[in-house]
Parts: sequence; C-alpha cells; structure tokens
Amino acid sequence: MEKEVYFMNRRAFLVAVAATAGGLAGCQSDQRKSNCPPLLQVHKINESNGTATEEEVTPYQQLSEKRQQEFTHALETGDSELNETVDAWVSTHYVEYESDYYFTGVAVC
Repeated sequence: MEKEVYFMNRRAFLVAVAATAGGLAGCQSDQRKSNCPPLLQVHKINESNGTATEEEVTPYQQLSEKRQQEFTHALETGDSELNETVDAWVSTHYVEYESDYYFTGVAVC
C-alpha cells in the first residue's frame, strides 16, 4: 500500500519563495556579484496542500550531517544560508522530520 503525505503546490511555493527572495536587501540578478547567498527554506505541509508518494520523501536520518544542520537551522530560524551546498537540495523536496513532513526549497537572488 502506498503511503500518501501532503505537500504544498510546488508552483505556489516557488512564487512565494521568489517574492521573498526578491525583497531581500543586497540581492542582484547575478548571484556571483551578490552579497545575498542562496537560502534554504523549510515549510511544514498538511493535508490541505496536496499529496506526494512515499518515494518522494527523504527521512531526516538519511540526510548527511551537513544537510541535517541546514534543515534544522532553517526550521528554527526561517531559512539557512547555503554556501557550496545548493545543488544538494535540488533533488530533496520533501523531508520527514519528527513525524511531520516539510517541503524544502532554495531561494536565490
């Protein structure tokens, strides 16, 4: 039996991330010239946001120690600056943490 979890509509999330990222001070269109690093953002999801298959969800324990630190920092503070690890979050969209599910996204300037 396939377990279903709930997630935010990806398009709505990306619009929200883009709106947030667009308002960050110091951001320029070329990130290499910017003082604005990529930010990991984590949002708790619920049944009103849709569904995803169990295969799309990464258990927190399967994240590397560095990814776990980034995730928990973003969860606690609203976002987490990413240095060389932006690509690490490209294929991780959903994380199961302490019996809850979270949608992850990277905001770039």
